[in-house]
Amino acid sequence: MLGCVRVATASQMARVITAGDKDGRSYVRRAMRKLEEQGLAETNGKIDKEKIWNLTRHGQQTIVNGGELLLRRRPEPAPTG
Repeated sequence: MLGCVRVATASQMARVITAGDKDGRSYVRRAMRKLEEQGLAETNGKIDKEKIWNLTRHGQQTIVNGGELLLRRRPEPAPTG
């Protein structure tokens, strides 16, 4: 999912992957921590108290190597004057 949307919170990911009457936030948080330990995902700030997750460059490349998505380049920072 992160390969498609670029950034998401555990609540957002849980809404997509779990049944309507289930709360999958704990499952997603554990999974994201495991991906973080492997260097595939990282946090990128917070919304309220909830971490925002994104894939690292290594995580993006892993998805590309698996044939699931095409690599999208990150935009270069704008030059400062």
